[in-house]
Amino acid sequence: MTKWIKTDKHQWLRETGDGYEMCQIVSFGYLEQCPFFISSGTFSIKDFDKEDIAHAMKSFGYESIDELNRIYGDHAERILAECLFECNMADFDVESFDTLDEAMDYANKLMAD
Repeated sequence: MTKWIKTDKHQWLRETGDGYEMCQIVSFGYLEQCPFFISSGTFSIKDFDKEDIAHAMKSFGYESIDELNRIYGDHAERILAECLFECNMADFDVESFDTLDEAMDYANKLMAD
């Protein structure tokens, strides 16, 4: 496995050899209880069918794998993995926390393994 890289303000990713592991903190400020959630999980792009991949790309404004390759080169697959994860966060492990500090502590523990 590679080292974790920060891909967004509260999102991290690492390659696992045959896929990716991701962790993301999400806040829904309009909820009074459990305003912070962490979604985390390990997956392979092969876990998704063509429709899932097309939906994830379109959700982030990409039209095709060729476009991702043209824009991101060697990082295109990683960008696709981020898109797939964000579109399917509820399908991964989800934990809730009352504060951002609690969520960050949990994320740091996840990434320490």
